Amino acid sequence: PASCCNPAAEAAAAAAAAAAAAATANSTANDSFSVNASQFPGKLFCWALMMPHGYEVSLMRTLLGRSAGIFGCNAYDVFSSGDIELSPGPPLRIGTTDIGSVKCNYGGKWHLALNSPVFIKVWKKVFEMRTYLQADWTVKVDPDAVFIPERLRDQMRHSDPDACV
Repeated sequence: PASCCNPAAEAAAAAAAAAAAAATANSTANDSFSVNASQFPGKLFCWALMMPHGYEVSLMRTLLGRSAGIFGCNAYDVFSSGDIELSPGPPLRIGTTDIGSVKCNYGGKWHLALNSPVFIKVWKKVFEMRTYLQADWTVKVDPDAVFIPERLRDQMRHSDPDACV
């Protein structure tokens, strides 16, 4: 990690987290979208696909309450089947963006979720909403993944903006 064993980097990361939390407190939102006034380079649009039932709902609510994970990005969205309330507000209610059913079959040797059609549906919605155009990077994050936006931004500071990736 960027801040491992480096007190200056740890202090910078703590300051970044505090700034992101403060920015989120002053963010604007409409149902499922928020833009944070982050002062860090590399604007991020982050999104997650959340199952409508089970542990992912409470996990995403907790992350939102702590401005952690995708909620530390400049813009974010959570997709699911239906409009599931993540926060009643204030300042504003935040809910998921409905993409229809997220049900899928399971199969194959390992009995895995055959969910490619669900993710294609989400990507089509991401392109339709066009929020990603306001960001430098679009990041898809699983609800139960540990994602620290400040660390990604730190890595992006040293990237070539003209590189083809």
